[in-house]
Amino acid sequence: MQDVVGYNETTEVVASSPDTELPAWLLDLINTQKNEPVANPPALIARYEYKGQTVYFLPQRCCDIFSNLYDAEGNIIGHPDGGITGQGDGRVPDSFETRTDEIIVWSDQRAYDPELVQVTAPIESVEVLVTEVMVMESFPVQYNRVVVSLVPGSCRTFGGYYLDRKGASIHVEMVNWRLPGLYCADVLAVVETVIPLGSEFESGQTYTIVAGDVTETFLAQ
Repeated sequence: MQDVVGYNETTEVVASSPDTELPAWLLDLINTQKNEPVANPPALIARYEYKGQTVYFLPQRCCDIFSNLYDAEGNIIGHPDGGITGQGDGRVPDSFETRTDEIIVWSDQRAYDPELVQVTAPIESVEVLVTEVMVMESFPVQYNRVVVSLVPGSCRTFGGYYLDRKGASIHVEMVNWRLPGLYCADVLAVVETVIPLGSEFESGQTYTIVAGDVTETFLAQ
């Protein structure tokens, strides 16, 4: 797809055969990466064998951001590199030297455009939607967040979002791409984005969603 700025958007589908089916947490991680602005270089997730266990590696995005090494259950067991020093957090210092059997399970097929500048998108509103899904005769509650963001000016286009959850606090940043050096017509586009939050919530617990200057709370069922 090509937007009014001339920026091309592509997407991809991860397909796996029954014997290589990816775990649910990894599919969620892939979906998150696909909705974030394209990294430089574009993101990938690789599977390795490390100290007798299967692990998954997500390289650092840029600058002082950590890379992540996950176990088969989706728990972060360390940050091999990145951070302020670039050396990771020291928990898995030998992971690069001793890991084996690399398989790339997903890679971002979008192209990074160095001419585009990432800018924060203004937030107009946030809403939490609750749906019930039947799974194995139970009814886990699924939560989705609907964020309405703005794209001001004809030389900007919607870029995606960053999602960060820590305990009962969920932060989201909506992002636009801006192409510098162009005259921007005074137009305003409205983008409604549905962000899946999953079902990992404790019943009776109050959760807070922060998106820019907008804050919303909800009580988990």
